[in-house]
Amino acid sequence: MDCGWNRQMKRWMSWLWALLPGAAWAGLVPGSPGGPVVLTPGTASWDCVTTVIGTRTEYTLTGDTVLNWGRFLLPAGDELVFSGGAGVVNLLGGTREHRIDGIVAADGVIGFFADGAGLRVNGSVTGRSVTLATLGTGDAVAFLTGGGYAMNATAAGLRVMTVDGSVTATGGDAVVAGEFVNVRGGAKLEATGAVRLAGGRSVTVAADGRWRLGTSGSTGVVQHLGESRGSEVEIEARQEVANAGRIEGARVFLEVGRGGKILNEGSGVIVGRVKIKGRYDNDGTVLGGDEGDAVVAANSSLLRLPELKRPDGSTASRARDLRKDVPMTASSDSQRDRAASVQIAKKPAAPLLRRLSFFGMRGGATGQPAAEKKPER
Repeated sequence: MDCGWNRQMKRWMSWLWALLPGAAWAGLVPGSPGGPVVLTPGTASWDCVTTVIGTRTEYTLTGDTVLNWGRFLLPAGDELVFSGGAGVVNLLGGTREHRIDGIVAADGVIGFFADGAGLRVNGSVTGRSVTLATLGTGDAVAFLTGGGYAMNATAAGLRVMTVDGSVTATGGDAVVAGEFVNVRGGAKLEATGAVRLAGGRSVTVAADGRWRLGTSGSTGVVQHLGESRGSEVEIEARQEVANAGRIEGARVFLEVGRGGKILNEGSGVIVGRVKIKGRYDNDGTVLGGDEGDAVVAANSSLLRLPELKRPDGSTASRARDLRKDVPMTASSDSQRDRAASVQIAKKPAAPLLRRLSFFGMRGGATGQPAAEKKPER
């Protein structure tokens, strides 16, 4: 972002939105190339200053606000701050990838919705609650007021939602959604509420309930290589959920659509009371919520863990021999409040199996899969 065009405060009045359709506005704020357009009754004033490493742009919001941007690029070293305590929805237009390499901070609820293009977060996004999606939201009001809301992909083509930085919700949930969600090895997602990851062309977030995510469509994948921590962690995808990182919550909910699969890869760790809907293959580690980093008591056996590759070809985990315990967790119970049963993997000394997940992650040994049953939602 450039402070040159924004040396003095500017204010936009929302009544202009009633005169022109939103599509005619994008990028047409006089004197502010690349700046957003206010689409709501609230107002937004902003100021920009040059820092040692970049620029700091601060928007002061009066009331919940929807901003319509063109292509969104926040370089490393730049800061974008939303103050005033109100919520803000950022609609990202165009078909080219949007990037947040710098720092975004908000006092209130904040959302970024890129319907039609990919979104990559290498920097950090912090807010009371945070939503990042390569989907469009049809009801920004419901999103801003905490009601149930839906997100949908309206255009054809691959749009990847990638997080390789940090996402922090200081007073609510952190939601990351898209047709393909890639939480890379450098990502850290934290929430005082829940961390929710959803893979599908259509995603709903219910206002309350234990299983709050809903997905639909024929495609949808969540690959998790980073760290996600919250009071709860809920991950749902139509085709595949693959974990080779660390998931930690008092309760962990994992779900895939009919015919899909849930993989906890060799380096994957899940901490919490795990509840599962769908086919589950585990060769990682599952710990109870009160066990932390301790190993679940079980019969020891020698495991030869193969090299685990990320989609870009880099190594997530080197091949190694371990003498450790390998628990399995699975549940087909439709009662949401019942904790998943914990079973020891059968035949731990059996020949290793290799499998190929949707994103090309290669796993190692696996136990006998639990009986499958798809509960009614």
